Amino acid sequence: MSAQTPVAELGVVVALPIEAGSFGLERRRAGECENFDWGALAIAGPGFERATLAAQRLIERGARALLSWGIAGGLSPGLATGDLLLPQRVVSDHGEWTTDPALRARVQQALAGRVCEGGDLYCSRAPVTSVQAKRALAIRNMLAVDMESAAVAAIAQQAGLPFVAVKAICDPASREIPSAALRLLDEGGGMRWRALPGVLREGPRTWRSLTVLREDLATARGSLWRAARVLPRCAQP
Repeated sequence: MSAQTPVAELGVVVALPIEAGSFGLERRRAGECENFDWGALAIAGPGFERATLAAQRLIERGARALLSWGIAGGLSPGLATGDLLLPQRVVSDHGEWTTDPALRARVQQALAGRVCEGGDLYCSRAPVTSVQAKRALAIRNMLAVDMESAAVAAIAQQAGLPFVAVKAICDPASREIPSAALRLLDEGGGMRWRALPGVLREGPRTWRSLTVLREDLATARGSLWRAARVLPRCAQP
């Protein structure tokens, strides 16, 4: 599809059910899809393979453009919790993809300047949790990191569809993600309640780190919620 072709239907891929909450789908699970008058949203679950399947499902539903939507880890010290990033490229160790300039401009216009436009989003096959690992990626001029955007970009490229990513920064570059947070997530990105008692036994230091992460997540989700209110404008031809 040409960069000048109007976009009529948007296919939005999120990894986590909590990211779907920005569209009012708080109680959904990984693998579910929801139709809207402007397109459709698929909850993939974490990781490359799940995002690939979700993007394919959206194309089968008639999506004419794909968006990778959700939270990302900050790598650049210039990005704070809650900042929205609209990257020019998605980069992984297996390739790189340039986001569609016309669709990116449409999204940027809809967000009315509330977004950092340009730069590179790194897509990792594994969680990037430590400050040291974040710094190593920042040296490569990566602004933020997620685990799904490269998969969505690759499917869009194969189908000849425009693609963009919209990411809200959750943990900033200076913040480490506590290992307890990963243990609390199940394979679909939902809460693993059985792990909670063990995490609580780890003591105040773990509790404090999880509280900070929860506050970061709430800020990022707020940014996504506000962005989701104007996203349908991007579906207008």
